[in-house]
Amino acid sequence: MKGMIRGFRLPLAFLAFLTLPLAWCQDAGTLTLYVSGAQLPDVQAIVRGFNQIYPQVEVRVFRSGAGEVAAKIRAELEAGNPQPDLIWSVGKGLFHELRQRGLLRRVAPTFPSLPPQYVYEGGYYYEVRLLHIIIAVNPKKVPTPPTTWADLTRPAYRDLVVMADPHWPAPVALGHLTERYGFPFWQGLKANGLAIEAPNPVLQQKLARGEYGLAITNDYGVQKLLAARAPLTLVYPKDGAVYAPTPVGIPT
Repeated sequence: MKGMIRGFRLPLAFLAFLTLPLAWCQDAGTLTLYVSGAQLPDVQAIVRGFNQIYPQVEVRVFRSGAGEVAAKIRAELEAGNPQPDLIWSVGKGLFHELRQRGLLRRVAPTFPSLPPQYVYEGGYYYEVRLLHIIIAVNPKKVPTPPTTWADLTRPAYRDLVVMADPHWPAPVALGHLTERYGFPFWQGLKANGLAIEAPNPVLQQKLARGEYGLAITNDYGVQKLLAARAPLTLVYPKDGAVYAPTPVGIPT
């Protein structure tokens, strides 16, 4: 299935990573996790599993968009008071920045089944789950869906397209699609009536209700709606879906 790492069980892997900060502290107290976007449902289940093993540890979760999580971390670092014990966010940019500043702890790989390409920068942060930015379609609104990203700028799709606010996971799509097609692509979308919503789960629900016809969004959330029989379809564009890594790392 697209969007998942074959042979890598998210709950087991992330639960194991969640326990790693305890190796540097007592098995009690508070553990603070910063997490972005649509990952929250997974986090809640994993925290419950973690507390079955470590009931004496309180897990505090700060959840917001990827851009807001990064801004909060940078502000805390500037103030000399960083709070997270664990960071799980969309995109590798923040993690690379922290690694360059010597602010991530290297963790040796412990899962032999974890593909080595998902061990980033020698073990300073790890992939947990792959997302892809795709085009989601409500076929009742759009019976003939687009097949490429450029199609979204066509007059046939005027006032039908929505994407997430760039303060949420949308920066991944923003950056990659700008690299591919340049700023004129976004100018074309704006001229065609592009709408902005936040966050992805909100726009995905609105898409399912028919408030929009097309969405630039992640496949993970749409697959969950499809499992609940939402009237949606997925388009992986011929010119390529956008890979959106979601790593986890431990600050020093």
